[in-house]
Amino acid sequence: MSSIVSTFSDPLGRYYTRERVSEVLVSFLSIKNPKIVLDLGSGDGSLSKAAAKKWAKAQYITVDIECNTSLELMPTSGHQLSHKHFFKDALEPSLISDIGLYPENIDLAICNPPFIRPQWQKKHHDFLVNAGLPKEIIGIKELSAEVIFVVQNLASLKPRGQLGLIIPDGFISGERNRKFREFILKSNAIEKVVKLPTNAFVGTNAQAHIMIITKGGTNGFISLEELESLGNTSKEIVIPKNDGIESLDYSYHQGRKGRTKNCVTLSELGCSVSRGVSNSKQCRESHQRIFHTVDFHDDMKFVNLELFSGGIGSEKSRHVIAKEGDILMARVGRNLTKKICIVSKGEAPISDCIYRLVIPFKWRDLVYEFLVSEVGQAAIQSRIHGTGAKYLTMERLLSLPVTNI
Repeated sequence: MSSIVSTFSDPLGRYYTRERVSEVLVSFLSIKNPKIVLDLGSGDGSLSKAAAKKWAKAQYITVDIECNTSLELMPTSGHQLSHKHFFKDALEPSLISDIGLYPENIDLAICNPPFIRPQWQKKHHDFLVNAGLPKEIIGIKELSAEVIFVVQNLASLKPRGQLGLIIPDGFISGERNRKFREFILKSNAIEKVVKLPTNAFVGTNAQAHIMIITKGGTNGFISLEELESLGNTSKEIVIPKNDGIESLDYSYHQGRKGRTKNCVTLSELGCSVSRGVSNSKQCRESHQRIFHTVDFHDDMKFVNLELFSGGIGSEKSRHVIAKEGDILMARVGRNLTKKICIVSKGEAPISDCIYRLVIPFKWRDLVYEFLVSEVGQAAIQSRIHGTGAKYLTMERLLSLPVTNI
């Protein structure tokens, strides 16, 4: 979408990218001389403008529900751009025919979909059914907008056409979108995924990625990179396409690649993990003090739960209770890797934002020291995902490889 410095998002959930990110996305596209380029959710045309610098003779079709995308005034090396703009909702299933296009008629699609969950309607369900998505995906309530945008773009592309898009972190590695990643990889090639720096969007630290898809492609491998800044990329990692179903996150696979023989996972150590049941509001309103993320402090190694006033009483059975020797760590939050401690005394209920780790005594101190070490912090960070608020799933935590055990 557009490159705007005064805001980072609008009521439609659109995050605005820096011009450099659009240029980077276009640089990763391998298609040669596309004749027709489609830009859904175009904003002021940041992606199309970047593409036009490379393919000035292509015909550009931009669609936005609100913005009047204008490309005519952009210098194009002596060529007058061929451009049509439509004020349409890209989430409308009939969009392609509404703007006078035929299915499988586009050479290149570029897109920065809004990071929202649209109001789900039967027409969206029918659209995904007709596109061949399995019931495991269609049955998920409140699918995020990028799912519809990706399906819409793939339906418009010719065989071997390419889609270059900016996608939120949850799409890349979230368990919710696992089946959709599998669906894409079944019939298409994900050529490359590039993890963007957290300053890629103006005014926010939302994590996002560039993804390049070739419709009907047969490449059995996926290239992963990370933009350490808007000018430098990290060393490429190549993974089998089936590994991309689990995650397409560079940091995650980099961590797996670096695992040594003396690593064991928390699960293999016999660790059990549980999370509390009370949300933030319930914590505030409870007569019993519940251990929550706000109870972590800087450089906090131990917590004495005897200081939590009030007995648990008859409500004990409905809570998850942290006890002496447990390791507590935050499940969600911007700095969740820094919120880890050991219960030194007492017991108290924990909130649903906290994980309780019960670890065999002989490994407990070693595990804690690993979790708070530089290596451990990097390992946890590689398993965190989330576009805005960061979170760590229980599955990712239990599969965390612990070194020096």
